[in-house]
Amino acid sequence: MFERKILSKLMAWKSRSHKPMVLKGQRQIGKTTIAEYFGRTEYNDYVILDMFKDPVAKAIMEEGITVDSIIDSISVYKNIELEPNTSLIIIDEIQESTKARSKLRLFSEDGRFDVIATGSMLGVSDARLGKYKSKENPDLIPVGSEEHLLMHPMDFEEFLLALGTRQKDIDRIRDKIRSGERMTETELDVFSKRFAVYSVVGGMPAAVDAYLHDGVNGAHHILDAIRATCVDDIIHYNSGVDVKKTQECFDSIPHQLSDTNKRFMYSRINNGGSRSSAEKYMENLLWIRYSGYGIFSRSLRAMRRPLKKYSEKDVFKVYLSDTGLLMNMMGPESRTAMIMGDTSFDFGAVTENMIAGCFFKNGYELSYYRRTNGADKIEIDLVIESDGLICIEVKTGAYRAYPSLSKTLDDANISRRIVFEKGNVRKDDDGIEHYPLFAAAFLFPENEWKVDAKGLDGLVGDPFS
Repeated sequence: MFERKILSKLMAWKSRSHKPMVLKGQRQIGKTTIAEYFGRTEYNDYVILDMFKDPVAKAIMEEGITVDSIIDSISVYKNIELEPNTSLIIIDEIQESTKARSKLRLFSEDGRFDVIATGSMLGVSDARLGKYKSKENPDLIPVGSEEHLLMHPMDFEEFLLALGTRQKDIDRIRDKIRSGERMTETELDVFSKRFAVYSVVGGMPAAVDAYLHDGVNGAHHILDAIRATCVDDIIHYNSGVDVKKTQECFDSIPHQLSDTNKRFMYSRINNGGSRSSAEKYMENLLWIRYSGYGIFSRSLRAMRRPLKKYSEKDVFKVYLSDTGLLMNMMGPESRTAMIMGDTSFDFGAVTENMIAGCFFKNGYELSYYRRTNGADKIEIDLVIESDGLICIEVKTGAYRAYPSLSKTLDDANISRRIVFEKGNVRKDDDGIEHYPLFAAAFLFPENEWKVDAKGLDGLVGDPFS
């Protein structure tokens, strides 16, 4: 198993007073693997109940009316003696049964057994979408009886560790980046090349494992299968014409990002009118977001704090949660060009997706700013909050001009201005900071912002309301 940072958060959860944990995130990022490893190493016994593949396990959770009755049924079915305070119950794919999820309240009130529930489609499962069912599910999700952790594909540091990079070398590079110290040419070259490979392979554990054994082609053979799983999810969790509409939205993301104006526009999906296209595809795009495949970056009306107050609801960019999937959708020529450093290939979409993904995995909400009216035009690729507003530009080359950042120098609302590019660490006389592209994974500490739970938690019903 690869080393994953989320394990330390599970350790912290176990060490304090806690409620059942819901470990959520998109498909095939290692949720079940990490939960099973945690059970094997931190408890005397553990058991997995699969709500998707195992009808008996599902029936046990749905039909049990007390903790004792559920434990007795598990013990008989799995031939295991679960002891209070030393056993872990893993409920896998809990999105398949809101009735099973409602039983987490029983375990929360009882307190004798630790429970981790994993869920891949908690925002879009059939059991939640009354809109697409003949009648809504009457079971209530146990608000106040759960804790949540959001898991992502492997980040760059986890990818480096999988490659065999020593932790002390990673820590040294992180310290240099955060202190503004220039790296040696060897350090810059090695980490830049590994970041390029990470851009192509991505962070899906199965793809990373295939890369270690069979190279880039092996990784993308796995990514082909992961894309097929995504299509299966679209078919499983949508119905009727929404299957095709949701797939059209998903397939359009690489083309949307490759446009000069990377804003997601519904009219680009089917070349229709903007008003009719928005009405046609809006809910399908939200499916992509709440299933975990898409990352939204909101446009800002002004660069002021708090960013949420100045965000435009209906103007946004959509990145893919895993750049390996993006490269897979773009085809083999793009992957070869990225690995070989072919400067004739336009990697603007891939590079911006990479940088955005680094910040999102570290817990930062994403925004951008674009002003096109008049002569004083400005475009800031990313805006985040971290001890003030931070404006970020992403350059695929080295030492390119950055006129938009220069126009913000007199704005007291902005605390830092950063350029990620192909170059070393440096700072201009005007205070603009320059970093190599891979520094996006290390520059800021993890931000413990709470995931927007709208559409993911609460009562059963329409998460898009």
